[in-house]
Parts: sequence; structure tokens; C-alpha cells
Amino acid sequence: MENAAEGADALLVLTEWDEFKHLDYARIRRLLRYPIIVDGRNLLSPEEMRKLDFNYLSIGRPDVTRVEVERNASTEAVA
Repeated sequence: MENAAEGADALLVLTEWDEFKHLDYARIRRLLRYPIIVDGRNLLSPEEMRKLDFNYLSIGRPDVTRVEVERNASTEAVA
């Protein structure tokens, strides 16, 4: 899993297996190019993803977004 996350633009969670629920997401955040998780199975806790400062998108639940990342990205696009 960590090899797959290293340098990836985002992490897609497409399983409900417990082994993916208990990964070291703080480490995974450092490995990802952008701190984005798309959770297709609602496996992870939005509150935990917020604490870890992820942009977290899940199905049928409110998204957790990092407003400061979005502001920085739009500023860089203009420059």
C-alpha cells in the first residue's frame, strides 16, 4: 500500500477490508503528492481525515476539504 501511495496524486479507497481501515494514514499523507483521499466505501472516519488535514471525499457524506490548499492552488494558477 505504501509503495502505491508514494508520489501518487490521490488515494482511492475501493474496499471495505479492515486492513485498509487501520493503515498509518499520517504516513500515507506524507507519501502522497497531494493529500487527497476518495473513499468509495465510507471506510474511513471523516473526523480522523480532518485531523490529518486530508481533502477527503466520500459517498453520501459531507466532504472534508482543506480551504487553504484550494486557495494556494488558485493563487499558483494565476501566477
